[in-house]
Amino acid sequence: MERRPTDLAAHAPLVTRAADEGDEVARQILQEAAAALVETVAALSPRPGEPLVVTGGLLAPNGPLLAPLTEHLTPLGLTISPVVDGSAGAVALARIAVAR
Repeated sequence: MERRPTDLAAHAPLVTRAADEGDEVARQILQEAAAALVETVAALSPRPGEPLVVTGGLLAPNGPLLAPLTEHLTPLGLTISPVVDGSAGAVALARIAVAR
């Protein structure tokens, strides 16, 4: 039976807590999650130095995925900017799309 991402996301607090307590399996889960995000970002062919805005509980400032994601994205030369609320950016992108 395939699980939906939201089903798996419900376990994020447990994994995060276990990783903070030194559990190697939990740390590996966070590393693999960061690597999967990097694959998605790399598929967009970003240019070195381009900013990458990230948001969400796991990617917010001091979020558990921010450090491993930053580590994995360093070779791409991207500047990572975590934000607490991404709605302003979403509105700005929507305005650009409507203006076209």
